[in-house]
This record gives sequence, C-alpha cells and structure tokens, in this order.
Amino acid sequence: MFTIVTGMPGCGVSSALDTFIRGHDDRAFVKVEHHLTLIGQEEVEAYVGGAIDRVTLLDLLQLPEPTLRKLWPKALQSAMTEVHTHRTNGKRHIVLSLHACWRLVSSSSFISPVNHPALAGVVAEFEVDRVVNLLDDIYDIVASLRGDDRLFQFEPGLRGSHVGIRQLFTVATWREFEYRASQDIATTVGGKPFVHLAVKHPFRTFERLLTNPDCRPVYISHPISAPRKAGMRADDPVVQSVQSLSAELREVDAIALIEPTAIDEFRFAKDPTANGSAVTPRWPPFQDSSGNREIRIAEPELLDRSNPDNAAVILDEQVFKTQVLVHLLQDRIEDQINWRDRQLVTQSTGGVAVFRPFSKKEGDVSGGVYEEVKLYRQLRASIEGLPKAVVYHPPEDERCRQRGALREVIQRSCLNEARTKHHTLEILDRIMQAIDDATIDRLVQGTDDLSVGESLVRLIKRHAPDFPILDQGSNMTAARVTADRQRFLRKIGHESKLALSGAGDSPEFSTTVILDSAHVEHIPAGISLSDISRAIIESLRK
Repeated sequence: MFTIVTGMPGCGVSSALDTFIRGHDDRAFVKVEHHLTLIGQEEVEAYVGGAIDRVTLLDLLQLPEPTLRKLWPKALQSAMTEVHTHRTNGKRHIVLSLHACWRLVSSSSFISPVNHPALAGVVAEFEVDRVVNLLDDIYDIVASLRGDDRLFQFEPGLRGSHVGIRQLFTVATWREFEYRASQDIATTVGGKPFVHLAVKHPFRTFERLLTNPDCRPVYISHPISAPRKAGMRADDPVVQSVQSLSAELREVDAIALIEPTAIDEFRFAKDPTANGSAVTPRWPPFQDSSGNREIRIAEPELLDRSNPDNAAVILDEQVFKTQVLVHLLQDRIEDQINWRDRQLVTQSTGGVAVFRPFSKKEGDVSGGVYEEVKLYRQLRASIEGLPKAVVYHPPEDERCRQRGALREVIQRSCLNEARTKHHTLEILDRIMQAIDDATIDRLVQGTDDLSVGESLVRLIKRHAPDFPILDQGSNMTAARVTADRQRFLRKIGHESKLALSGAGDSPEFSTTVILDSAHVEHIPAGISLSDISRAIIESLRK
C-alpha cells in the first residue's frame, strides 16, 4: 500500500511514522523534506555565506521563494527514487511524507511548494491508495514550534504579552492552508481518498488507514457541548458511554473510527478569575475496551512539565492581558470547527454513527450533531453508495424530547408580553412538573384532540391558575391547546415513528433530519454497548 501523509511542522508526523515502521520489516517511509535538505545544501551555504554541517528545514525556509520552488521537484524526484528502492526490496506498506504548506521565515508568508505537474508525473508509476493529512490542537503545535532550531525561533516584530495569541492565530491559519493544499494533492494523484486525522486519535486508527486499502472511515457523532458545560467530567454518563462505545467500534478492522474530540480547542472558561484558569478540561483521553489509555498517533511536547495542558500554559498568561484577542481567537476556532467537522463527515465514506443526539435533559437536539447529520443527509442525496446514518436514541432520551417539545409549544402559544416572561416561566415549570408520562403518552398516541385539550386545561387551572393562557375563555383555551397538540405531534413525529416529511429549518426539521427513517437506521433500545456496536456495524454494512 502506498500512502501520502502530510502535516504541518509541529504535528509529530515524523514521530508517528517512526512508530509506524518500528518492528515491521515490510514498512518504510520517505520524507521529501529530508531529500530537500540534501539537495538544498549548496543553495543554503551560498545564502548564508559559509559552510553548514547539517541543513535543517528552518535553514531552507530562509531561502527566497523562487529558489524553494526550483528545489522542490528535484527533492520529490529523489524521494521517489528511494520509494522505488523500497518497493524493489519488498516493502509492502510505503509512506511518502511531506509538508504541503510552508511558512517563509523572511516574510512570514505561507506558500505551498508542491509542484503539481511534477507530482502527477513521478507518482504515475505508483498507485497512491490514500492521502492522510495529520493535525493537532493549535496549543500543542505552538509548544512544538517554540525553542532553539524551531520555526518560532524567529518572530520578527513580536513583542509583549500578545506573543502567545499571535502564534496561535499563525498556527490556525497555517493548519488550514496545509489542509487545503493536502486536498489538492489528493486530487492531483487521481482523486484518491483523503482523510483529515488528528494525532490524538488512537495509533491503530492511523495504522489501519496506512495498511488496509479497504478500510473505510466511519464518523461517530455525539453531544460535546453539554458534557463540557457540565465540567467535562470523566464520570459524566454521556462521556462514559461515548468512550465505551468508541472503544467497541475501534475493534472492528474494517473501519477507521473518526472521533471529533481528537481535536478539542474550544475550551475557554467563562470566568477565568473564578476558575483560576482560562481553560476548561479537555475531553478525556481515549480508552480501549479494557479501560486502558489508547496509544496516540503522536504525543505533544510540553511547554511546562509541571502542567501537561499546553492550552492552559499559553492562555493563562494571555487572557488577563489581551482579552479582546482571546475573544477573536474564540471566533477563529469556532470557524475552524465548522469546516473541520464538515470535512470529517464528508470523508466518512463508511457511514456516520449517531449516539444519543437528544441526551440533553431539556430534550433539545445537540446543535453539532444536527448539523453533521444534516450534511450527511445531503451527501447521501448526491453520492451513490453511502449507507444510512445509524442512530442510537434510547427511550429515556425520547421521553426528554417529548417533554421538551410539549414545553416549547405551550410556552410559544401561551407566553404573552415580554414583561411577564420570568413569571410565566416559573408557572410553566409548575405545569411541566404536574404533567405525567401518561398524559404525554395520550398526546403521542393520538387520543381525541378535544378531550386531551380539555384535560390539559383542567391540569393548568389546577396547578397554575395564574397562567396567561387562562385570560381567555375556556372554549378558546381548549381550541388553542388542541392546536398546540397538533404542533407537538408535528414536532415529535406521530406514534414515535419519527418519519416526518418536513423540510427547511422549521421547528420540526431537527427531528426530521436526525430521526427520519428514510435516511437513518435505528438501533433497538435496552441493549448493551457491545450490542449497540455490533448493530451499528451491521447497519453500516447493509
């Protein structure tokens, strides 16, 4: 198998590939930049005016852009000669490694050195199976690029307390350029499969992509913001379930599980002064099915060995001095989350597994999950052969969703003036506490509209006589509650079949997208995580 692996400096690409070949005589990797340092020795010495024992990438990036562009095709040709030698010697799994984007030292500008006609020509005799672009959290990349002989050694014009924020912005921009340039490489070599993979994924996911051409990426979509708001505790039920299910899915050789929390950057504390830190905890490290921590593709270097969280080291020293820049950084990270998550879904040709999309206690859908499934539904409409998304939606989440839907339609119908909002919400809490599951079941199962409406009115009168809806006559009230019931049914789906036909961004659309049986398979409730995993795999194989 022949794979091209890209990644900006500081992502641990070399470390990952060292691990990949260690102990395996049938594997090899070739670095284009290594050949570039050999070929560019003379150019660098002429530029600095003296002999150099060993040319580094940092030395090369001080050369003028035209010189670098002239050297790159030569380095590629030399690297491919080494690839040919490895293949002749019987290596079965060969990786060509390169940086698809550079940042020039002299101008701090970004360029892609890749000469696409040259690339298309020299790889023509080698069938490229896949292009993998590695990335890491911006905080950990900054940590790797600081220090002597590193690319952040020279930072012209950077002084004062904003250095860390500036470097984070630089890395965010660089990483996106690397991603775009890597996509272009995949197109140039014949439109081969492209995988955007964070290095905090388990190493075996990376290894599987580099050794099994039939392995297909499968994306696991699950709530993230709700566990974060709860403090990202390792004992959070949703976190624990996601960890366990992911471990089960990783055991399947036919898939490479793509996990969104392998990148976890939006960790800004709302009140750094109260928390004593500018950042919130990261999503817990991935574990295998035995509960042991997974070996990552690459481990970050630490800025402070007494603090293993580079995000805290960088942001804690910045947030109290440059709060405006921190807010801008938050916006930038949100933008990148948007395009990156879309890429993770788009590349997942093996399917999407959705876990508990309505697990919030309010019954609301997870916004991120909604957008991901909505995109996948659009992809299925245009790409032949994509399997249905697979959704696990247990009864307890469905009950929360039903109660949340009922609360919303009553509130929308009955809430009068804004000045009564706080008072009305208190009353609404009392009403919802008084509505039992049997009442909701009658609504869902299609009991006579008027009788349900009248019984609900009586319930409101008994528990909340000051509720604004009762300002009107009882007949009007019953009619309005009946209308509310119809809105409620549209929102949750008749008989819990969840097969709605709505479109657009109506209040009902989130349910349509997430749980429409025309686009998803449903996993039975009340089974173990192992059974859920097997059911997901079986559904994706259909």
